[in-house]
Amino acid sequence: MVSYEAGGTALHSGATTIPVVPANDHHITLADVKRKIIISDDIHFAPTRIVQLENTLNGTIIPQSDIIEIGDYAHSHGLKMHLDGARIWHVAAETGTSMKELCEPFDSISVCFSKGLGAPVGSCLVGTQEFITKAKWFRKAFGAGMRQISILSASAAYALTHNFPQLFRVHELARRLESGLSELGARILSPAETCMVFYDPTPLGVSYEEIGERGSQLSEPLTLGGSRLVVHIQTEDKAVDDFLDIIRQLAEEKKAAGWVRPEQTESNGPQQIYIRRKAAPAT
Repeated sequence: MVSYEAGGTALHSGATTIPVVPANDHHITLADVKRKIIISDDIHFAPTRIVQLENTLNGTIIPQSDIIEIGDYAHSHGLKMHLDGARIWHVAAETGTSMKELCEPFDSISVCFSKGLGAPVGSCLVGTQEFITKAKWFRKAFGAGMRQISILSASAAYALTHNFPQLFRVHELARRLESGLSELGARILSPAETCMVFYDPTPLGVSYEEIGERGSQLSEPLTLGGSRLVVHIQTEDKAVDDFLDIIRQLAEEKKAAGWVRPEQTESNGPQQIYIRRKAAPAT
């Protein structure tokens, strides 16, 4: 929300943002929020009006108990809670928690039908009737309204009904990626809690560029690059097998050439890239 939205918060509203980095290196807690929140009439500071969370973030799940604590604290100070829930469907599928329960601590939520659910396009803003009425006014002011959107609504409805149940398979594929990479000796930067895995192949003497080049040479090419692997409902099992075979082959080649794995390796951290090969459309 801070780094990848083209400065939209400042552009559209004139508001500033205060990023919060979780002390546990996994998810934001109430203690993290309290360290950064501005509840003061000191004129030197911009007072906090909204606490905004993203779930999932890079595929990781914020425990609902922490969200409830943050929400109760924010509401006790008259603040609003917003959820970037583009991939909240993954949380519901993985934890077995209802969407109603996941969204209750928030005053507004945005959800996406095209990411995890695979609709061709479409997001939805959720809130009170008063809030949505105001949001429609802003949407009109920004020139963002659309007409004749029944086909998009139908696509979203289809995705909710038919594609949501496929997320369980998606998560299993992501876990198979993580397991395979670990067995081969790659370093896992962020585990497969839902649909993403971040990994580092340098302990094997292999670079992301080599992996990408080898993937492009397959008879059924894989588009690869960087540390982030994202699995979705159109990802085939064979794509995962082919990817792991690439890592295995490159690791064996490096070992045969004399590569010795160092005791410790450094990484630049997760990069926003992907693994992509689509399955044939369903008939």
